[in-house]
Amino acid sequence: MTVFTGDHGEHLWQLMQTRPFQRLRRIKQLAFSEMVFPGATHTRFAHSLGVLHTAQDLIGVVSQGQEVRRRDERKDRATSYAALLHDVGHGPFSHAFESAMKDCVENWNDHEVLSQRIIQETEIGEILKEGGHDLPGLVADMLRDDGEKTIHNAVVSSQFDADRLDYMRRDRLMTGSQHAAIDFEWLIGNLEVGEYTPVIDGEELQAQPTLVLGPKAAQAADGYVLGLFQLHQTIYNHKATRGVEKLFSALLSRIFELNRDDRTEEIGLDKKHQLLRFFNNPTDLDLFLNLDDTVILGSLSLMAEAPDPTISQFAKRIRDRKLYRCRDIYGDVYAQLSCAGMTDGVGREAYHKTQAIHLELSKYGIASDAQPPRILCDNAKRVPYKSTKEPILIRQRNGDLRDITETSDVVRNLRVFHVGRAYFNRDDNDAESIIKAAIDREIAR
Repeated sequence: MTVFTGDHGEHLWQLMQTRPFQRLRRIKQLAFSEMVFPGATHTRFAHSLGVLHTAQDLIGVVSQGQEVRRRDERKDRATSYAALLHDVGHGPFSHAFESAMKDCVENWNDHEVLSQRIIQETEIGEILKEGGHDLPGLVADMLRDDGEKTIHNAVVSSQFDADRLDYMRRDRLMTGSQHAAIDFEWLIGNLEVGEYTPVIDGEELQAQPTLVLGPKAAQAADGYVLGLFQLHQTIYNHKATRGVEKLFSALLSRIFELNRDDRTEEIGLDKKHQLLRFFNNPTDLDLFLNLDDTVILGSLSLMAEAPDPTISQFAKRIRDRKLYRCRDIYGDVYAQLSCAGMTDGVGREAYHKTQAIHLELSKYGIASDAQPPRILCDNAKRVPYKSTKEPILIRQRNGDLRDITETSDVVRNLRVFHVGRAYFNRDDNDAESIIKAAIDREIAR
């Protein structure tokens, strides 16, 4: 375990004691995944500590590359602060909450933007200013996905960053999955500093230092990319987990709608409840920081008695794990296209047809005063590797740096993973018939 000493260690300790960071103890890392993987109860708090220590390993590699760059201790410190604080902007149930809020609130910010605000506008910013007046801004900028591309930023946010290196190992362990094992020690041991020239729209930019993997780590790098991809297929996009997330999203949307229309008596919560206070002013950071998993879970039994059918039924379903049934639309369409003889571009065509089917089914996903949504559609995709975003570079034995897609047949041939599903009450036979008819119509076109 890395030992932090002096002012740096004291500041890290003070940051850990703040209200925004302690709140992460009450937000699970994998949200509703524990309904599928009972051991997945680890928190954003534990993950953030892990990211800090992993970042220190990467910073150590950066610091050794002094033949390429002069060491910048100030940025080293800022990088460790950013690694620790990168998740403070997550809401209850993490990405599920973020997805629901984007449906409720126009121009809702991603958790990275909320993390930036919290770093600059709360007690966290005051602690960081002790190390330099501009330090809160520097740390916040490191969390920007579109920010400056430097070797320090890559430690915090890239395709081979401290965040991924921690959650890949932690999530695999806590879910009990046998997929996605990586050789972490070997990867770190073969990591070095190199220099590459980014090319954007065919134009070469200024050369910059970056973390690269040595030739002995080529196969371990393959395992890293493949492992991350497998986690999305088997855990993060598990059909039951996504099913709970869709119920949660629909529940929050209905609460927001009724609260906006001044019909709070139909929600089952007091007007002073933290969730309703937040919905009345969703830009207020203090109200946002009042929310965590326990606030939502503790409200489910109250909402289960609500007069509104969507609120009451979906609260009971989440509380008691009475989930909607899942129909894999994308899988059905893909199989039928393949059986019809299509080979080239079958995945892309299946995706487009699934989108069209979802559009047709969307009218059944609207809650009414009489009944909850009959059909909830779920759509997602995962690109296995983005060569244009902080590429993973492998140093060849002759010293050349090559993108992993040039050195690995495995990575080069990975296909985009698509999710296209519909969820419905397993007792609603008509809903299942509606979904099947929509699939048949789209296939026939």
